Amino acid sequence: MNDLINQSHAINNNIIFDPYYINLTTAKDINDVGKNKFSKYFGALSIYKKLLLTLLKNKIDLSYITLSPHGIAFYKDSLIILILRLFRIKRVIHLHGKGINAIIKTNRFKKSLYAFIFKNAKVIHLSPKLYFDIKEIVKKENIYFLANGIGHKEVIKKESVNNRLLYLSNLQETKGSFILLQAARILKERNVDFNVDFVGKWHKDKSFKEKFISYIRENGLSNIVKHHGAKYGKDKETFLENSSVFVLPTFYKNECFPISILEAMSYGLIVISTYEGAISEIVDNNKTGLLLDKVDPIELANKIEFLLKSKDKMLEMGVQAQSKFKLCYTKEIFENKLIQIISDILKTYE
Repeated sequence: MNDLINQSHAINNNIIFDPYYINLTTAKDINDVGKNKFSKYFGALSIYKKLLLTLLKNKIDLSYITLSPHGIAFYKDSLIILILRLFRIKRVIHLHGKGINAIIKTNRFKKSLYAFIFKNAKVIHLSPKLYFDIKEIVKKENIYFLANGIGHKEVIKKESVNNRLLYLSNLQETKGSFILLQAARILKERNVDFNVDFVGKWHKDKSFKEKFISYIRENGLSNIVKHHGAKYGKDKETFLENSSVFVLPTFYKNECFPISILEAMSYGLIVISTYEGAISEIVDNNKTGLLLDKVDPIELANKIEFLLKSKDKMLEMGVQAQSKFKLCYTKEIFENKLIQIISDILKTYE
């Protein structure tokens, strides 16, 4: 999402504000994200130096920062906000994750730290469904909501559907990949005709990989279940083009607004997912997809079987999913709404 903003012609050429960017990322590439490497500490020092020089040389009216809500990255970002506060720079904090509420409930010091970080700042969050996570430290009058949006190529509406299921995310327990694998065994026992492609990188927990592969072998699923590793660009698009149902039975505690669901909807895939985070805002149950009341292999298998035996329903839901994507979640919609929010915030400081 940060790259989208940085590269956006609409945002960089608007008539309301003139943006200047500092890259806060210490990861060298996508495979480096989330890893705690010593080199990142030197990268952070370089960021602080660049920020200080920028603030000393330029008159900045407003700062916009995408804050990591927890972990080591949060402390790195907190120092950036401290510097901004020392220079009396007005702040907009954009959140793309959750988990703050759980932390401040059990740790008074961290609650005070979060209160300091968010004090007098305007906050952008992904959905009203996620406001609960920060309501203890952010007043309603300081919150704005902005759904993620993605760039997409124009995809022709599907005139037919197939029995291919797609899982597109990291392969880890809490993302529901093993739940889907168990559902695949149940569907096989029911003689349901289907295939499922798992696309994503393995989680750092090696024991889960061994558990996953062993389950496929022990239950004779190798003919209908395939793992393809992480895919990007055209390789990823091929899987989206060749599938009809996207399955993400996630119960990941920090799940918010999965980009993968937006990608699937842009291709007219029916989404089967959960009520985690703001997913129920994206997926309209029984209209653009199906939501699990309980993250359970049997319920998931029932949902998949219902869809695969209702081709007309699949076609209708796929069309509805693609239509909602175009109405709510395109890059252009995101850009225009962000420009409007920043404009509104600037007006409050006039």
